[in-house]
Amino acid sequence: MANNSPAVLAEYPLSAYNNNPTQAQDRVSTDRGKCQSLNTLKAQAATNTGFGVYGWDFAYQQPPSYFPQMPNAYDSTGHFQAHAYHTSDIQFLFVGYHGGNLGVNLDPVSGQPRELQGAEITLSDQLVAAWTKFAKTGNPNGSGAPVWPVLTTGSASVLQQDTPNSVETEAQYRANYKCAFWGL
Repeated sequence: MANNSPAVLAEYPLSAYNNNPTQAQDRVSTDRGKCQSLNTLKAQAATNTGFGVYGWDFAYQQPPSYFPQMPNAYDSTGHFQAHAYHTSDIQFLFVGYHGGNLGVNLDPVSGQPRELQGAEITLSDQLVAAWTKFAKTGNPNGSGAPVWPVLTTGSASVLQQDTPNSVETEAQYRANYKCAFWGL
């Protein structure tokens, strides 16, 4: 395998991540997978008949975490910030979910236990409504749920789950996750 370090450093300069190598590495290690997921959804949409395909991008950056705080000298908080980590959306879908070994949700900055609050509760309510509607009808759209576009090969828009929710076009998604750089 070729050494692509110079190209990666140029595409993901530390200055774009507050000179925090942990944040830059997080993006380097996740962006390619995000692009592969979009391609998988488009392939599913191309062969799917009778049911809608719905894609989402959980992008909320300050969810409580069920991992203990870990030191990170490069972060202004002094701790590793997980941001929109894999499985962070579960606590928004299952009320009272307290995962991990600690069995509590922790504030990402203070490390103290906390539940969802403010706009997070609204996000949770919207996602629960959408997932419930999807489980019942095969379509997540309806009362109390965010507008979630049907993903097609011609329009691969996804729901960006954040505060507030928004629709992310395929072009926005590909640019955000640097899909062209990854050849995807």
